[in-house]
Amino acid sequence: MEERLLDKKVQEELKVLKEARKKELIQIVEKVKALKESPLKVTVVLQMKAIRRDYKQLLKQKKREAEIRDIKQLSESFKMNDMKVFWREIQDPEKRKSTQQKCPEPETWPPYFEIGNDTTPLGVLNSIPTEGNCFPLQELDYSLLEETKEEEIKNILKNQKGGTAPGLDGIPIMVYNKFALSFVPIMVFIFNAILSTHKWPEAWKTSVILPLFKKGNAEEHSNYRPISLIPTMSKIFEKIIDVILSKWLDVYEKIKEEQGGFRARYNTADRMFVLHALSEKY
Repeated sequence: MEERLLDKKVQEELKVLKEARKKELIQIVEKVKALKESPLKVTVVLQMKAIRRDYKQLLKQKKREAEIRDIKQLSESFKMNDMKVFWREIQDPEKRKSTQQKCPEPETWPPYFEIGNDTTPLGVLNSIPTEGNCFPLQELDYSLLEETKEEEIKNILKNQKGGTAPGLDGIPIMVYNKFALSFVPIMVFIFNAILSTHKWPEAWKTSVILPLFKKGNAEEHSNYRPISLIPTMSKIFEKIIDVILSKWLDVYEKIKEEQGGFRARYNTADRMFVLHALSEKY
């Protein structure tokens, strides 16, 4: 509407400016195309890829050297029976503040950890239930049990919390993270052996039951909740089993499409949208 009110001379000037701007944009586009197709551009890209490759190799080498140095120092401190140095090398830099409070005596805990009629020894769960609502193994498609890859274990280690307590093995997750280059190939061999033989290691069937203080009076047993500590390597392998079972559930559609909780590639926003659409329709 405003352009119609302008006189003819102003409209012509605007037209000239638009044409000039259009030509300028065309020139910029042509320059970008020429830059993309130029040999110089290809050379720079190849050089950057080579630099990144060399950097990754150097980083891996330095990590390996640091790992060998740490292992040597740990071995020396262990031989000298210097446990302070040994655990200082393993622990994370961020140390937790220890809190001292009066707790129930150890001999008073067994009644609180009895499972049914099982008089389980304090702190140790020696058996795993084999009856009840168990999954029928004959229905599992073993073709989904793909070999474990090193990269898969490395990703699991990166996502594990560093402050979790170990089981009877006594090896915290931070040890596997610190010496991943040495441990990961070993874990790949063990995990693939379990997947191929379908046999769970006996040592992984035993867990430590630990009373964890919640709040209130620290002398009362009811203010604690028991947690089960399994061997660290078993915990890592269970993450792999979780991926395999999730894949099986998706392939054979064992979970309805409407169920989006705790599933990969499903989010709350989509579920809320569906509920909103249904409420509007009905």
